[in-house]
Amino acid sequence: MNYKVPRACPWVSTLKESGCCGIGVGLESGSEWIRTNILHRRDIDNSRIIEKFKLIDDFGIRVTANSMLGFPGEYEDDIFETIKLNRRIKPASLDLNFVAPYAGTAIHALAKEKGYLDTYDEPGFRGMAKDITVRKWPVIKLPQITSEKLTDIFYKFTGYVYGDIEIPEEFQSEAPGTHRGAPPRDYDGRDIITVNWLAKN
Repeated sequence: MNYKVPRACPWVSTLKESGCCGIGVGLESGSEWIRTNILHRRDIDNSRIIEKFKLIDDFGIRVTANSMLGFPGEYEDDIFETIKLNRRIKPASLDLNFVAPYAGTAIHALAKEKGYLDTYDEPGFRGMAKDITVRKWPVIKLPQITSEKLTDIFYKFTGYVYGDIEIPEEFQSEAPGTHRGAPPRDYDGRDIITVNWLAKN
């Protein structure tokens, strides 16, 4: 079974009673900034995600955490927040993909508008991303992270999560809601409109 991280889990006991032995949860990103501003998932912070994963585990249901790399606006800081959140969750297994900007999605529209995609111009395929894949290489070309660097982190991701590879010192402190490319915050802590930030970067 696959599911996104829920606000509440009243159904976990029902799943257990029905014989469910495993669930894949769409963690997507450990960066609260990415989840809020790019994925528009404003309903849950990292501390609650950890609680929900623990609840599912407490019922004896095996959990797979599904994460993605290569979001528009993503910096290395954000990626290492995803790695550190996976470390704290300690899922039974994890799955990792590059972001796939399928035509018709908000991610595709944003990446195309920013010039981060190589797209087809032929009738019937116009605007669709070329060479789309979720495993081989990043399709979205980020100006702040090279494709080579993103691919290197992708293949080291499991090693970072399970402690076989040490997280670089500059990314070791917890910073779930911030990164060096995030928009400034106003006086009461709310993000300045993301569209304005994306327009400048």
